[in-house]
Amino acid sequence: MIMAVIITIGEMIVVPTSQALVAGFAPEKMRGRYMAVAGLSWAIPSTIGPGAAGYILDNYNPNLLWYLGGALCGLSVLAYYFLHLRLGAGEKFAPAQEDALSLSATSD
Repeated sequence: MIMAVIITIGEMIVVPTSQALVAGFAPEKMRGRYMAVAGLSWAIPSTIGPGAAGYILDNYNPNLLWYLGGALCGLSVLAYYFLHLRLGAGEKFAPAQEDALSLSATSD
């Protein structure tokens, strides 16, 4: 029961934050499309994941599931890091001028 509460609290934090992030990245005329793709990016793994995990648990070493999960997490970390390097320096993701000024004033 405690784990269900923890997972629910995590979902209550992740879902609104991710939707706000997607809406912020999307051009105004394409917000619906961006939101649909973001929802699909959660729906497909939620559909395939349990069946694939069950297949691995039934037919292979159960530890393999943890190794694959760890490898996928590591791959995701690298992909997000390289995405940050590629897009982070872009003008679109730079802080606004007034934000940059307030950040420099607070760090002094």
